[in-house]
Amino acid sequence: MLLQQLRPTPGSLPWIWQEQQTHLANIVLNDSVLLTLGSVDGTDVDLYYDATDLQIDVNSGGIQVTAGNIAFGTAVRPADYVSVGRPTETVAGGNDESILNVFSAGALTLNTDAVSIVAGLRVGTPNITEGTGTVTTAASIYVSGAPTEGDNNYSLFVDAGLVRFDNSLFINELLNANMAIGLTINQGANDDQILALKSSDVGTGLTTIVLGGDVEIDDFFTIAKASATLGGAHIQVLAQSTLATPLIVDSWGGAPATTDTSASLAAMNFFVGLHDNSNADVDMATDSNAIAWGEINASNARLTRMLLKADDGELHLQNTTIADLAADSQDDRMVVRAMQKLSAEDIIETQHDNPFFDHQWLVDQHLAGPKDEEGFFLFPLQPRLVFHEGAIWQNYLDIQNLKEKLELAESKLLALEAA
Repeated sequence: MLLQQLRPTPGSLPWIWQEQQTHLANIVLNDSVLLTLGSVDGTDVDLYYDATDLQIDVNSGGIQVTAGNIAFGTAVRPADYVSVGRPTETVAGGNDESILNVFSAGALTLNTDAVSIVAGLRVGTPNITEGTGTVTTAASIYVSGAPTEGDNNYSLFVDAGLVRFDNSLFINELLNANMAIGLTINQGANDDQILALKSSDVGTGLTTIVLGGDVEIDDFFTIAKASATLGGAHIQVLAQSTLATPLIVDSWGGAPATTDTSASLAAMNFFVGLHDNSNADVDMATDSNAIAWGEINASNARLTRMLLKADDGELHLQNTTIADLAADSQDDRMVVRAMQKLSAEDIIETQHDNPFFDHQWLVDQHLAGPKDEEGFFLFPLQPRLVFHEGAIWQNYLDIQNLKEKLELAESKLLALEAA
């Protein structure tokens, strides 16, 4: 049967073709007139144009393409089973635009059985079998690049919700043989930050004065290489000038060891090592510096105030000029005695002790800090050393004076014996 420009009348009964027909001209269906594939019993497929879009209503089953390639908005690409490409067009804007939008138009209701995973988009493996050819890189999802026309451009943008990775994450790296599950970042030949932690409610005002690379005012923790070609790590903790405690490190664990040997470890441990660049360790030379503490002054220079030697544990402290102590006007030995009495138990007092030198006097002289609720206090080391040294000197002077008196007395006794 030959149909020329077939135009069904709306509201009329459907035409049913029960045998193959050949048509040499267009079949025109009016808007919203169905082209039904299958039985007209609710288990068929209806195709129609609703004056805006082509509608495909699959009443039962689904749509299956068993062979060939499919293309939407672009030419068929033999290398792609499904190609989606937006043709050239101009839009007025005002709405978000996307080439492929996957979303749930209706709610999914679960009644009886549990469902392990419900996803908006599920991607499996490409199921590759290598024959005579090989595959250099295979991926379930591959993003070839990012746009460049926006104010902010991303290859992947997760705008909300949690992001979960159940395996290792590699950034600019192919493999890490020493990691089962974790994060590996390869910075390449770049020498700037490899990690930066920021906060939108932090504004340190710091940008260029910090030692090392520049920072941004919302940075509060950064990590970079200590040397561009030799490695190491430069860690920066950044805070506003009103925060007096910018870094706090807490270590929680079991009961620490109580031994006091060169092999003893503690709840928090810091060690330095020397190697030969060939995977072998080497003993450090005499007087090698292990750990240094100090300040960065207003000239942006690092000044060491305390230094610990690696080979023998020798501790070096900066010499301190103590101008406001009463070291020259007091009996330094009585001050040392007062410090001893406050730092030790069961001290037996003698008639030579002076109660004037009490804890408050030591606080006033910056030799001790205030006591806490348990009676403990801190004390500065250098001022104490000054008084110990002064006490030793005063003992020397007394001994010399006594020696002179003994020599004078001895000479007088010899003179009396001679007379």
